[in-house]
Amino acid sequence: MHYLSTAPEGLRAALITGGLPSLDAHADDVYRAAYPRIERKVAAHYARYPQDVERARQIADHLLRHETVLSNGYRLTVEAFQSLGILLGGGEGSHRLHYLLEEAFVRTPQGPALSDAFQEEVQGLLSYAGHPLYALVHEACYAQDDRPTAWSAERVRAEFPQFDAAKALADDGPLLFTGESVHPWVFDTDPRCVPSARPPRNSPRAPTGGRCTTPPASPPTRCRWPRRSTTTTCTSTRSTPCARPVPSVVCGPG
Repeated sequence: MHYLSTAPEGLRAALITGGLPSLDAHADDVYRAAYPRIERKVAAHYARYPQDVERARQIADHLLRHETVLSNGYRLTVEAFQSLGILLGGGEGSHRLHYLLEEAFVRTPQGPALSDAFQEEVQGLLSYAGHPLYALVHEACYAQDDRPTAWSAERVRAEFPQFDAAKALADDGPLLFTGESVHPWVFDTDPRCVPSARPPRNSPRAPTGGRCTTPPASPPTRCRWPRRSTTTTCTSTRSTPCARPVPSVVCGPG
């Protein structure tokens, strides 16, 4: 987005394959709009699969009462379970979530337990082992100027108490899933996220970023291709000359 805003002439085309951050809104504005939208997605899922209301409540209750550690070391907390709502952002996500909840429990001599199949699929969905940088930069892309996001998704979630799992269970209400957001607890539950890479939990400066469309103080120097002049330079350190001169581009104002 910054490149498109400051040097669009340097690009022939731009293919947008994912979500776009706002050009001027702060992360708080983004999440205040997102949580009600997520709530509607969850309501639509429960309308399609009403049996999942009780299934999700049972899983949340189990996780609140039992510490659950997946085979890769991931601590499956109730907040992590709720983040499976990210599936609802896809075309087949509601069906996939339904089949996941359907196979959550197996019977054991000690009582119901989370099945291996459920745990393995959840592990694959939640772990950042294959894309650890995503956890670090996801929220930072919403930062504007010198105003930090300061864990916006976590702070704004507190403004929507209906997403509190313990409260939902106590009030005999439906468990609400959450969506595509990264929270401080990710760096405590996922062993693939380096703990030292997480900014301090209470730091008001973490994370922060620049503004996408801030106009420059003076007209920028543009580099148009091809340039007005070129030189050839041999950069070889061998005793024999370069077989072919290496061109270098001279970029000047205008």
